[in-house]
Amino acid sequence: MKVASDRGRRIRLQRSFTAVVIATALMIGHGIVPAGATWQTFFYPQLMSVNSAGVVGNHDSRNPQITADGRYVVFRSRASNLVPEITGTSTDHIYRHDRLIGETVLVSELPPYDSENEGSYEPRISDCGRYVLFLTYNAYDEGDTNDQTDLYVRDMETGEYTWIDFRSDGSGLTSLWWDTISFAADGSFVAFTSWDHDLLGTGRTSAWYNVWGYDLASEEATLVSVPTTGTAMASFDTYYNDVSADGRYVVFWTRNDWDPADTNNGWDLYIKDMETGELEWIDFFGDGSGFTSSDVYPLTMSGDASRVAFEAWNALLPGDTMAQRDVYSYCLASEEATLVSGPHINDRGSRSPNISDDGRYVLFYTGQPFDPDDLNDDQDLYVKDMHTGTFTRIPAMGNDALPGYDVRDIRMSGDGQHVVFRDRSNLIPADTNGRDDVYYVPVVRPKLSEGPTRFEGANRYETAVEVSRNAFPNFARTAVIATGENWPDALGGSALAGAVDGPMLLTASKKLPDVTKEELERLGVRNVYILGSYGAVSRAVETELNTLVSGFVWRIGGADRYGTSRAVANRVVELMGQQWDGTVCVATGSDFPDAVAGAPLAAGLGWPVVLTTEPDAPAATLPPGTTGAVILGGEAAVAASVEAYLETRLGADNVERLAGANRFETAAMAAEHGIDHGLLWEGVGISTGANFPDALTGGVALGLHRTVLLLTPSTSLHPAAATTLEANKDDIESVNFLGGPSAVGTAVEAQVKAALGM
Repeated sequence: MKVASDRGRRIRLQRSFTAVVIATALMIGHGIVPAGATWQTFFYPQLMSVNSAGVVGNHDSRNPQITADGRYVVFRSRASNLVPEITGTSTDHIYRHDRLIGETVLVSELPPYDSENEGSYEPRISDCGRYVLFLTYNAYDEGDTNDQTDLYVRDMETGEYTWIDFRSDGSGLTSLWWDTISFAADGSFVAFTSWDHDLLGTGRTSAWYNVWGYDLASEEATLVSVPTTGTAMASFDTYYNDVSADGRYVVFWTRNDWDPADTNNGWDLYIKDMETGELEWIDFFGDGSGFTSSDVYPLTMSGDASRVAFEAWNALLPGDTMAQRDVYSYCLASEEATLVSGPHINDRGSRSPNISDDGRYVLFYTGQPFDPDDLNDDQDLYVKDMHTGTFTRIPAMGNDALPGYDVRDIRMSGDGQHVVFRDRSNLIPADTNGRDDVYYVPVVRPKLSEGPTRFEGANRYETAVEVSRNAFPNFARTAVIATGENWPDALGGSALAGAVDGPMLLTASKKLPDVTKEELERLGVRNVYILGSYGAVSRAVETELNTLVSGFVWRIGGADRYGTSRAVANRVVELMGQQWDGTVCVATGSDFPDAVAGAPLAAGLGWPVVLTTEPDAPAATLPPGTTGAVILGGEAAVAASVEAYLETRLGADNVERLAGANRFETAAMAAEHGIDHGLLWEGVGISTGANFPDALTGGVALGLHRTVLLLTPSTSLHPAAATTLEANKDDIESVNFLGGPSAVGTAVEAQVKAALGM
């Protein structure tokens, strides 16, 4: 039964204003403020249980599910601050978070046929993100008067709710085993386990636990755990289940020997073809033997029904040498059973398997260090490629361990590239609620390139876009726009771009280049920061940006480059919040090289760039809360009087000057300083020191990808850069050249490759 609802509205942020900010940062309340970013937040877990302004929920969130492409995440939460409609924390609600645009919407809206909201649970989502299944005590259909638990499907496109009236008599599903609910990826079929031994009143089963199914197109309920003929009684329990992406196949555990060759009277895996009614027995051991009850744990099946996986305590196959939980799988095509979490390296367990839609990748959580670089001696997320047998450790927390049993509800996307999970330990600084929260991590840590790669366009605007395309292959919610015609206003933008986890793109003063516009559209950018006054970026560009993005267009500009610098720095600090460590980069406002050399530090470490004049350093230059400063350049760039002022203000031990004999040596020192504070040589960038655009826009991407930048003349590799590369070549497998041959010449490229042995 379907009923249309006019309550299918989505929470959308109000179309905004543009403001010029003189010397002060904009207030957070004026729109979306994503959590501050550094390379750690770019790589580390990202909060999904947040509202559309990026604020973490104020109560528990759990049970995440993710779409095949990783765009949509659904979860249940008791938070009262995720959408305006919800004001209390006494009941659970279902939410969908859109990673592309940062929007969180309420799925289980306040019920039109209920006097009060009684809670919704166990969300599931179709691969396209359109259909969300959930269990609820609410009535979203006027015929639902049972005041019991029911399954509903919400069409997020139309707003309609479909009530699964399983028995066709209006009764509820009080006997449903919640965490066994399976939803076909195409939204066509639902399966679950119930302890009502005869849920449909057919008299065809006497077992306590059984698997049941419901076809949403035909509105037909059926007993899944029954043999092909439909006549045999189900004498033993059947439980746990999963369903294929098209809803055709259901896998489950049972002690019923429904295959003539199955005579072991033990637990076995069966797959049922819901189209033909045929059952297939999975002879896991290949000898007709079954599992003991202690072997049986929740199972998962690939979307194409080619592979199943599960947990087991007992040692089932060779290679399982420890008395711990392990993950096993079975390939139906090859009829091969595999110990996924093996062979063992130490006496640690593995759990929570998930399989990609094509059956190739199996995700699990383990204390086994299958990666030689896994040195944290604790539990990590791993993905095993079942074709090659290789393991990939998901770098969720670098070499720091995830917090053990605080990690639950682990789910992998159908394409095998995205993972969500629940955690209670406040993994990142933005998570301060002390509650269960939903997190996202990519399976593979993003890299700008493999080996030597040149990012170039016909001009500086196209080069910035080429960098953006590689740094942000999927999307970015916010971008920073600066003029490509001059450098003063753009110098502070590297820290701002890092703070919003977005690219820095360039524009002509009077017209937004088509290539920049196309990149904003590709990224799905919702919000934009413009740097500088109308003299730098005109009203015409601002107007075009307002028509292009659906969120906010902010302008941060001061009376001069120093005023803009202060305003940008204050905004960075505001965005970073607790993630800011109190450090700023101080550079001259009279030239660009030292500031662009520090761009990876600004973006990757969250250090705002403060421009200073010679000889004074006004107190207002430093953002509130500054505790340390890194001076970029020698005394000819940043005067000794400025350094003395900073030492008086912050303490001599908290001020460090990075000064080489020239811009190239200073850049090498800045890179070394970045390495000392957590950045890496891997992926190092090479850019000209003769101009600003490529180094500045590329420096943002480098910092967010946890690497650094070296400057060089265009025609020959500078000795400072050459020496630095040769000294660290063992740590460099890829290098990124920023700009075309006119910026970084082919001779420089050859010298860099020679220095690195490429």
